Amino acid sequence: MTEKVLTTIMNEIKNKDVLLEGLIIKTNMVTPGQSCETKYTAEDIAWSTYMTLKRSVSPSVAGIFFLSGDQT
Repeated sequence: MTEKVLTTIMNEIKNKDVLLEGLIIKTNMVTPGQSCETKYTAEDIAWSTYMTLKRSVSPSVAGIFFLSGDQT
């Protein structure tokens, strides 16, 4: 879901001629849903997050930030 949302947002931003080098994104980590019974490691979550961002956010974007929330 995160990839779909970020891809849509990036497409809209590009359509509005926003300067990507001046753009900072605050997004979430890619984590399994509450009903998922599989336990993933922090490394699994980091890799999934990295690949999602790599596929959906232009490398021209100035920065990507996270709020830790309830994660350790």
